[in-house]
Amino acid sequence: MISHEEFSSLLAAAQRGDDRAMAALFTDVHPKVVRFVRAREKFSADDIVGEIWLGVARGLRNFEGDAASFRAWVFTIARHRIADPSSRRPPRRSTARPRGVR
Repeated sequence: MISHEEFSSLLAAAQRGDDRAMAALFTDVHPKVVRFVRAREKFSADDIVGEIWLGVARGLRNFEGDAASFRAWVFTIARHRIADPSSRRPPRRSTARPRGVR
């Protein structure tokens, strides 16, 4: 787990576009996010996790808070993505033909 002092500097660097800082933040939270999502949505978990990190990347510059707030924010994004029906696996195609079609 990242310390408070280390988090502040990593966050500032990640918000400036530092890839190493973003990787450190990702590495700290990612395994927990994956477990959380897979426990709730096993079929499309990988897609949802990807969408979560896209959401984090989009909102990172505006994020303000400490390490605990960051984790809570990431998991809020995760809960929203899980609840979003468009994040789920696409429905299976039916092989049934309409009536009258051969």
